[in-house]
Amino acid sequence: LPLLDGCPNVLLDLTCVSYSFPEYVLERWGDNRLVLATHHPLREPGIYTSWIAYSGVSPAARQNIAFGNLARLLEGIR
Repeated sequence: LPLLDGCPNVLLDLTCVSYSFPEYVLERWGDNRLVLATHHPLREPGIYTSWIAYSGVSPAARQNIAFGNLARLLEGIR
């Protein structure tokens, strides 16, 4: 977590997190620091998307985590 404090360009992949860690990151660093990776087509994406679907995260934050942050990263490599 010190990496998130010291490096504002670092984003976290939510694939391996559980419980309320995503909400903790949202509260402390905002939704611009999270990326949702589903590992599709190798894995069932529902496993990785369930926390965001059932959490108290706002719809705007869900959109940013599920797509917006990744799109922003890809824009930088064009």
